Amino acid sequence: MNTSTTQSPTPYQRLRIAFATRRGRAFLAIISVIAMTGILFILFITLDLTRYFDGFLEGVSTTLSLYIFALVFGFLVGLFFAITRVYGGPILSRIATAYIEVIRGTPVVTQIIILAYLPDTINIFLNSQGLAPIPLSWELRYLMSAICLGMNSSAYQAEFFRGSITSVSAGQMMAARAIGMSRTQGIRQIILPQSLRRVIPAWANEASYLPKVTTAAYLVSVSEVFQWANSTVSRTFRPLEIYLLVAFFFIILITFVTWLLDTVYEEIKIPGL
Repeated sequence: MNTSTTQSPTPYQRLRIAFATRRGRAFLAIISVIAMTGILFILFITLDLTRYFDGFLEGVSTTLSLYIFALVFGFLVGLFFAITRVYGGPILSRIATAYIEVIRGTPVVTQIIILAYLPDTINIFLNSQGLAPIPLSWELRYLMSAICLGMNSSAYQAEFFRGSITSVSAGQMMAARAIGMSRTQGIRQIILPQSLRRVIPAWANEASYLPKVTTAAYLVSVSEVFQWANSTVSRTFRPLEIYLLVAFFFIILITFVTWLLDTVYEEIKIPGL
């Protein structure tokens, strides 16, 4: 007669099982963020960079504001162009496709330089016509950079949204129209609730990648964290340590964003998909 014996899991196996759960992953992410934040502050103190800490915080706040604005702007504009590309008809769909391909086909560095210096070019024309120029300021340069980053993100987000929208069966829109819904009602009440839940894993890639793209703003003298790093290196001549601090900041931010979106997806995902 065959007998089977069950062995209790080893401590290592128990640890793997614990971290495989949602709470385990959340705990690991929180501990990682806290640990890396602690290392960041220790590096500041150890490297005697505390006098530059205020500038670092200003750069961090600017980077975060650029990131949040670009992500939200890209979400709204990208969703609009995704819907237009799928349901906009031949003309509007081609316009949306052209916008997406142009943005995705050009470097973000080129885009941000063109848009940031656009007011200067407009002022040259206004001066030649004897008209009052546009007041130039750091705030305007910041706004143009934020809009550019949002436009760049919107093109990539539009493709994520388009894929999730087309993944919803076309028969559902036909059924919505059959019971008297307009196309707008069908999109808003049937298609979007499903597609927005399905898109989170793919959309999380853009949300995790976008913070690194914000560093392009330093090229137009926006005082984000990379600009702080460059100016601090020129004063301290310690590039390795300074850029290591910046790397730790981005690791902390991206780890938190990844954990947050993973948690949201686990809460609202469609069972079986």
